Amino acid sequence: AFIGASPERLYKRAGKAFETEALAGTRPRGTSINEDKKFKDELLSSQKDRFEHSVVVDFIKAASAQICSNIEVDATPTLLTLKSGQHLLSSIRATLNKDTDDALILKVLHPTPAVGGDPTDKALKIISHFEPFKRGWYAGPIGYLGFNTAEFAVGIRSGLIANQKLYLYAGA
Repeated sequence: AFIGASPERLYKRAGKAFETEALAGTRPRGTSINEDKKFKDELLSSQKDRFEHSVVVDFIKAASAQICSNIEVDATPTLLTLKSGQHLLSSIRATLNKDTDDALILKVLHPTPAVGGDPTDKALKIISHFEPFKRGWYAGPIGYLGFNTAEFAVGIRSGLIANQKLYLYAGA
């Protein structure tokens, strides 16, 4: 069984309407209103996190341009605030090209630099060399396909139960 609590949508399709998002840049939640605001302000003003977020946005825009038209991207990132953390978020909306199917969408979008690095081919080789485990389902697309709809998340902050063992995965 695969279990997870991913905050990151890979994409959602309803007919030819396409939605995706860039989610990169993270801070914890504070234990008080003041500490929470401090983390929020730190994240919004962090050059490092803004740069990493822009790498993901640029990747997703370029990938979307291969399969979509009428691409709209939020002008500036907002915050996705969850119970345990907060993330920089940019929403992306577009219209899928006529012959684009979900297999092609998955091929051009996955993995984003948020989980696979940039440039993708070089980063994945480095990850494969240094990570002491096989990723399996970790960071892979997980979701559902329907005739007129589909939605996938990125399988992070997750666990795999197999052969009476629990494997937990979290990114850093």
